[in-house]
Amino acid sequence: MKLKKSKPKQKSSTPEKSIRRVRRGTFAKSFWDLPTGRFLLIVLIMGLGIFMRLAFLSADPPLNLSWSMDVNTDPGQYTSFARSRVLWGEWQPFKNPFLTVWLNSAYTLIFFFFFSLLGVGRWQANLMVGVLSSLTLLFFYLAIRRGISQKAALLATFFLSINYILVMYSRNTFAEVPVIFFFVLGTYFLVLGSRRGWFLLFSGVCFASSILFCKVSAWFIVPVCLGVLALTAGDPSSEQSGRKKWSAIWLFMLGLFAVTLLWFVTVCSGSVKTVYDFVFGMSVGMYGSPQALDSISDFIYSLFSFGEVTRVFENERYSMGADLFFRMPFLFVLSLLFLLSYLVKVFKAKRIFENFRSYPRLELFFGLWLVVGILALMPWNYRPLRYQILLIPPMCALAAFYVFHFLNRADAEEKARISVWFWIFSIPTASFLIFHTISFLLKFFQKQARLDSVVMLSFASSLVLHGVFYLVKSRTGLAPKKRLRVGVVTVVILLVFLIHGGQFLDFAQNVQYSFLRASQDLGHILNSEAVISGPFAQTLTLDNKLRLMLRMFAGWPADPGLFQKYPLTHLALEAQGGQREQASRDYPQVMMSARLVATYFLRNFPVQILRVAESSGNPEAGNYRLSDFERAQLLKEEGQIDSARVVLNRFVAEYPQNFSGYVTLAQIYNDRQDFENAAFYLKKASEFDPTNSLIHQFLGKVYLNLYSQQSDDAFKLMAIKEWERASMLFPQNTELLARLKAIRGD
Repeated sequence: MKLKKSKPKQKSSTPEKSIRRVRRGTFAKSFWDLPTGRFLLIVLIMGLGIFMRLAFLSADPPLNLSWSMDVNTDPGQYTSFARSRVLWGEWQPFKNPFLTVWLNSAYTLIFFFFFSLLGVGRWQANLMVGVLSSLTLLFFYLAIRRGISQKAALLATFFLSINYILVMYSRNTFAEVPVIFFFVLGTYFLVLGSRRGWFLLFSGVCFASSILFCKVSAWFIVPVCLGVLALTAGDPSSEQSGRKKWSAIWLFMLGLFAVTLLWFVTVCSGSVKTVYDFVFGMSVGMYGSPQALDSISDFIYSLFSFGEVTRVFENERYSMGADLFFRMPFLFVLSLLFLLSYLVKVFKAKRIFENFRSYPRLELFFGLWLVVGILALMPWNYRPLRYQILLIPPMCALAAFYVFHFLNRADAEEKARISVWFWIFSIPTASFLIFHTISFLLKFFQKQARLDSVVMLSFASSLVLHGVFYLVKSRTGLAPKKRLRVGVVTVVILLVFLIHGGQFLDFAQNVQYSFLRASQDLGHILNSEAVISGPFAQTLTLDNKLRLMLRMFAGWPADPGLFQKYPLTHLALEAQGGQREQASRDYPQVMMSARLVATYFLRNFPVQILRVAESSGNPEAGNYRLSDFERAQLLKEEGQIDSARVVLNRFVAEYPQNFSGYVTLAQIYNDRQDFENAAFYLKKASEFDPTNSLIHQFLGKVYLNLYSQQSDDAFKLMAIKEWERASMLFPQNTELLARLKAIRGD
């Protein structure tokens, strides 16, 4: 019998060796390879995204969010029907069939639920969209986790949760927010449908709902889904047989058809023509047919510039990259780089359809979402930033995919002959990327270049790069060292966080509440019988109980009997602009007789409240009783200043939380050169609305008058302080900034 050799006794480990063993064992894995680490990361990412969406819910959108006036006018349009139902028991007290599409939107029911539980108000409305956007983050994470990997899901959700543009629009009741929610929820069901086909029925329901019950411009997602299902019908990971795999398309179409049928019953049952007129008026009717379709050159220029072209002179076009891409450059570049790498993977000769089926369906889906979305949005003449946020989710997903593709790429790439289809799709994609990179640099350094020159340079550069790629593609190339790749990725992720997190921090440090305060103030200065209309009416009635009738003037069909049919007492119009000009053209007699009641500065944009009750011709409006504030304004206009002051004092005693009454009293005392009382009432107004730049500017002027009157340097210092505050709240006021520099002696 052979004896086994006994193993020599091991020496006891030293503390240093034990520590090294622990490091090699437990801590050798990266933080997010551990279940606890992944859980903490998703909680942190989701918590950060939810906080950014729910903090300062009643605040104005930041001043730098968009050039369009939609930020001031559009959000309240979608809340108005639920507000009316909760306050007065009717969805639309002033029947207008033109608004059938808005009335029968998903938002109406969701807002009704929230308003019924929490009451009507700006905070409640913005809370609802914040919750909806937070749910979007959750399903975005779940879809990518199941369809790609948990690591990719964590990074993509991080990009989406902190995206400054999406966060800011997700804090206001725009129709694009539920569109993105239904897009992402439909994506989640699309992923589940890879294993269990019947989930595709729910996917079709979600995508159809995003179009028909949220926003018609979301139509482009349907060909994206059908294209993905057609190209990946033979997914080898599916448990279905070959013939049954194609039933996936029919299940998806069944979901689309079910929602379409419901939409026809609920929306089009009254009049198909009314719905057509609404959709036509909101698109082509308001801004004209797409100029990008006028000629081949216009199409090419619009395609490259994503529709953002500045015509400085009659025949001179200058390069303007898309504002969306300019404000999130790293995510844009990473997403386009992924598209290029994906084209390399799938367009290999003789295996194209097999390649589509062998790579994750979600990569193709997000890629087509981005590409088809760009093609669908670029032709339109009016395309504000909020339309473009539909492209943010695929950009975040593709950017995350490319990061992991870059980190995990093999040292030696597979050699294979590239199909001609690669060159057909890759050259325009690279040209688009180069164009916007050049445009970013031009914008960043405040330079200009002719559009056609930048297009030609981008295309030529793309050809050169593809020529280089063709020459070296057959050679074995070594990828950069792992540490270098990790370092590059870490820097890029940090820069993304700093760009988007820094913008949110700037917003949080200078939060303003002009919408909230103006709406509350308007509820005090008008009689409760007032009926407000005009483009800004929905914004100015969300925090009070005044009645509202939705009405735009520019882009909507003129109604000669508008003021006779509806008891409109007041209009909320810009001081100067297209809506006011159109109202004056359509209703000249009413507008000429309108009386100015108050002026509000919504995000520093002047909006006037005009009383039209006396000249409307409607008997109910003609019986409108003036409020104390309106009587005081009328007495002031007639020169009865003392009587006006008495009525105003009675008004501010009844409504101490207001600023229109205090500002009017301040104007009276300022005209009488009683600057101390003027300053007193302006400070009372500022207590109600401390972020109103106009009040601080007026107060600074009063302090300067006191300085001139009493030669007390303290008043000069107080004036400088007030003007500095006003300048910080309204940095675009260059005239005030120049006066401030002069008084400080800068």
